[in-house]
Amino acid sequence: MNVARRGPRLPGRDRRLPGRDRRLPDPDRRLLVRARRRITVQVAGAISVVLALVGVLVWCAMGHGQGSAAERDLTAAAQHSPIAHPPPCVWLYELRADGTVHAAPGAPATLPVRRALERVSAGGAPETAHVTVAGQDYLIHTRERAGTTVQAAMDLRYQAAEQQRLLRTLIGAEIAGLLAALLVGQVVSRRAIAPLGEALARQRRFAADVSHELRTPLTRLHTRAQLLSRRLRGGTDPILLIDEVDQLVTGTGQLGEVVADLLRSAQFKQLHRPFGPVDLAVLAAELAVAEDARAAAQG
Repeated sequence: MNVARRGPRLPGRDRRLPGRDRRLPDPDRRLLVRARRRITVQVAGAISVVLALVGVLVWCAMGHGQGSAAERDLTAAAQHSPIAHPPPCVWLYELRADGTVHAAPGAPATLPVRRALERVSAGGAPETAHVTVAGQDYLIHTRERAGTTVQAAMDLRYQAAEQQRLLRTLIGAEIAGLLAALLVGQVVSRRAIAPLGEALARQRRFAADVSHELRTPLTRLHTRAQLLSRRLRGGTDPILLIDEVDQLVTGTGQLGEVVADLLRSAQFKQLHRPFGPVDLAVLAAELAVAEDARAAAQG
């Protein structure tokens, strides 16, 4: 019978890749789990840091914008607004020449800051300051206007309330971003670890194939060498053992071919071999001769 003869099945020639769901040994599975968790934490941490930096920038920009707008509004109110009709959320106080202070309607009784009025009234430069009076924070601006000293005050509780709302929004966004980052990290880590799992499965499979391909020829050689040694020790004429020695040499050559094939397959290169018809009867006879020593040893 003539058939196409193929070489031994080698890992490098097997195009079937191990499935992603193929079970791996416990050490490899633990390694993959640790790697996946590490990648997930790193991705989630990076995204969280970026979100936190954006939140800090937004917070700082809002605070700076509020402060600049408040100072600008107070300066304009102190320069141009009448005492009886100040802008919304701003109160005006005027230090008159007789030392009395005239306040806008509804202005807090805890203001003005007299020391600031007296310093500017004595010829000092206009000044802006944050003050806390009776447990309440104010931004005040004091300056000279048309021969009188005017102080504009703004209650900062509304700015603080806006900052608290922004802070709660940023915290909520950070938590939501962290959850989304964990989800993204899981997806990224699974995709990143998939090649590693496939490589580990290939490595295990290659080791198993190597063991399978080497076990049989090594067993043959070992058995034939034992029998040859036993016959020589028993006084058998060496001339009568020439055929056994030739079989030993042939077996070592075949083993060398198998090792060469395995080395080439370890380089993950496609092996190209010429195929041709072979006689199965001759192949079976060669295999029987190769196995006769081991068969005889096992009775």
